[in-house]
Amino acid sequence: MTLSVSDAAGGSLPTQAIGARLPVSVPHNDGPTPAPSPRNVRAVPQASSSGGKSSSGAKVHDEPFGCTRHEMYVDFEKIGWSSWIISPKGYNAYHCKGQCYFPLGQNQLPTNHATVQSIVNELSLTAGVGAPCCVPNKLYSISLLYFDENENVVLKQYDDMVAASCGCH
Repeated sequence: MTLSVSDAAGGSLPTQAIGARLPVSVPHNDGPTPAPSPRNVRAVPQASSSGGKSSSGAKVHDEPFGCTRHEMYVDFEKIGWSSWIISPKGYNAYHCKGQCYFPLGQNQLPTNHATVQSIVNELSLTAGVGAPCCVPNKLYSISLLYFDENENVVLKQYDDMVAASCGCH
């Protein structure tokens, strides 16, 4: 097994710098992994139905997908906006829901800050620091046709109204 250390620009660090206390980034690959050789196979703790910890003490999670996007239809009549919004009558804004489990994988689209926060939280290094939150990380706009304060019909694009994707931040 070989360890390679690179700087923020992706360049290789000289071997004398490897012994120094430098930040190290470990890339995560979600691609297929080779089958382990029989001598390296270990039993993997199974998730309990109640969550918590496995018999080995490792944390296990019942929610297999973590941070994901879910539907959230906004009906303008139900929220009291139908008197001024002409069209649309509503829209799917979506919302983000789920846990940001340690370690954060690239599929969770974490920020660097979220990655560091997840480590601090997992190691209980600072009291009161929670896990990163599942929030929208890309938002889309929608167009609304509405009456302004002078009863003029206006078509306006409103930014950041639809959660396009979710991530851990």
